[in-house]
This record gives sequence, C-alpha cells and structure tokens, in this order.
Amino acid sequence: MARPIHRREEVESLLEKMKNVKDSRFGFGCDTANEVLRIFAREPERVETELEHTNRLAENIRGVAGEQEGILRGYKEPAMELGKLYRKIKGTRDWGPEEVEAIPEEWLPSSLRREEILRRIRSSRAHVELTSDGRLLLLFEDGGVMELKEQLEE
Repeated sequence: MARPIHRREEVESLLEKMKNVKDSRFGFGCDTANEVLRIFAREPERVETELEHTNRLAENIRGVAGEQEGILRGYKEPAMELGKLYRKIKGTRDWGPEEVEAIPEEWLPSSLRREEILRRIRSSRAHVELTSDGRLLLLFEDGGVMELKEQLEE
C-alpha cells in the first residue's frame, strides 16, 4: 500500500500540471465576437463592403475557440488521473452523501434504476468513471460495468 505522502506528492504533481496549462485568449475572443455583433447590428452593410475584415474577425474567433479546446485538453489528463487517485485513496470507504451529490443529475437514469444506482454508490458498491473517450461508466464492485449514457437514452 502506498504511503499517504506519496499520494500527496502525486496530487501536488497533478495540480502543478494544471497550473502550467497556458492561459487562453478568451477575452480577445469575446471582444472580437462583440465587434462582429456590433457590425451586424449597427452597420450590416460593412459585412459585405469589408468582407475580408469580417472574415478575419470570424477566423480570430474560431482560432480562440480552437486554442480553448487545446487548453481544456491540457486539464483533461491530470483531472482524470486525479479522479483515479481519489478512488484509490477512498477505496471502499463510505464518504457519505457528498460523493453522491457530486454526480450530475443528467448522468443518471430515471426512477427505480436511479435509486438503485445511487444506493450502490452510497454503499461504495459502485462508482462512476469518465473514460478517456468521454463515456460515463458505472463500475460495480463485482466487476460489472454499465454505460450510463445507454441508460439515459432508455
């Protein structure tokens, strides 16, 4: 069993990775989008007369959006590792309703299935995991796995 100090160092290392993710140009993107909106609202004739300028503004917005996706990917891996580490530290302990409350409602199916899933999570007999490809899985203590998205569609 790993000593807690090593786990603390793992957490600190993951947080450091997140701190080192570069800042976005989100403010620039918003300012540019506002400029485009102003042109459309107040000077619609500029859209055609200054098509090159309008296209450049649109490309700037798209560029910022692309950068933002890359920046978010920089958080994804350390966040997923942090989730795995949390589950290792937690083990089979019941840490109470706070854990269940942290699960977004839209992840869960309705009615009786929802209550059964929540009961199993509360009793530490199952937990939710987000896979690297974005699927939401419910992992049971006996090794069973259920994709929550499939349940949502029913």
